[in-house]
Amino acid sequence: MTINKNYFIKLVGERSTWLGLVTFLSAFGAVISPESAETIAGIGVSLAGLIFGVTTDE
Repeated sequence: MTINKNYFIKLVGERSTWLGLVTFLSAFGAVISPESAETIAGIGVSLAGLIFGVTTDE
């Protein structure tokens, strides 16, 4: 399977890619460190808000 460079660049530029990545990493962090789950979730929500703020709707 080959990945088209232009497709990959387009995919990385999409809002949903970044939101999915932030969500996944936030959930993964909550599993690793239960005692800091609130902090990890707060950072994840903050990053998601930042992504919504700096990206445009298409």
